[in-house]
Amino acid sequence: CDENHFGPACSSACNLHCEVVSNNNSRICHNVNGSCLLGCSRDYTGPQCSEAINSGSSPPVGAIVGAAIAALVIIVLIVVAVVLWRRKHPKKESTSLKERNITRLILPENNVEEKVSEEIETPKEDDDPGFIPDATYYNTSSEPLVNMSMPVHELNIYMKSHDKEFFTEQFKKIPQAQGVTTEVAENEKNKEKNRYKNICP
Repeated sequence: CDENHFGPACSSACNLHCEVVSNNNSRICHNVNGSCLLGCSRDYTGPQCSEAINSGSSPPVGAIVGAAIAALVIIVLIVVAVVLWRRKHPKKESTSLKERNITRLILPENNVEEKVSEEIETPKEDDDPGFIPDATYYNTSSEPLVNMSMPVHELNIYMKSHDKEFFTEQFKKIPQAQGVTTEVAENEKNKEKNRYKNICP
């Protein structure tokens, strides 16, 4: 066999990964077993240079990047699906505005006065000339009080469903403090501190 072939009837050529002869650019192998006589080219090993060398040092970057992109796409799809589902199925309020209009318990005026007089002994004005009585607040209206709390998204409907006269009447029903003066608030040094001056009497 010539230097480039081996085996029975020289029918097998030397492996392509055998080292090349520099002067004639040919590969030389043993004429019987085909082993490369000049060694193997880069990244190959074995008698016939048929085994690739696995470096194992560099991680499979393509696989890592592909997995990361796939995970990101799945997360985005889940978020979009949740947002669309919430828009189509808004959270229902547990109770409607009418159901929240609960009548509060109102005590008769005389019961409140009797209760207060039993618990607190009110000092007389004659005992202390600088005495200022504390204001006692209680319900005096014969009409039941209504809980007017409502969700923000129902406020616009409530405002549009009532006219100006309705809100004027509601404002007039706000109880005014009795037996309380506004002398301190009207004092010149306190005027700048007053809030809601447009609704004070």
